[in-house]
Amino acid sequence: MSGVTAACCRRRGKGQRSVIEQILIDILLGFAIGLSLGLLGGGGSILTVPALVYVVGQTPQAAVTASLVIVGANSLIGAFMHRSQGTLNWRVAVIFGGVGMVAAYLSAGWSKLLPSTALMILFALLMVVVGLLMVLGPQSAQAAGGGRSWWVTAASGGGSAP
Repeated sequence: MSGVTAACCRRRGKGQRSVIEQILIDILLGFAIGLSLGLLGGGGSILTVPALVYVVGQTPQAAVTASLVIVGANSLIGAFMHRSQGTLNWRVAVIFGGVGMVAAYLSAGWSKLLPSTALMILFALLMVVVGLLMVLGPQSAQAAGGGRSWWVTAASGGGSAP
């Protein structure tokens, strides 16, 4: 083995993965998260942050930051496909997404101020609340025969920022 290949393939210490093993894990996780986003339209940060923390080994703060780029890129590609199929509601996407982007920008530095444990507890609580709302919440406004007003959409977008 050449020196470069040997460096890539050997384990660096007990419990540490080689570079190639880590790249393969990153590819598999990226595929699974992209599949979830494209198929279900969700699961982005809910899957990405824990995967980056517990599998990849990033700090919660670094995982939150990386998930913004990962989920954003995956969402952009998924939205492009849905647009080509005629299923993208531009009004909702622009209002919800625009307010969400402003809120994400304003809150991006806050995760650095929280201890890692507190950040993961808050994230877990968010997952529980969202899961309960999905299971126990009312049916969608579309199924009920109407849409939500623009201000409800904007408020929801602000609440979706990581």
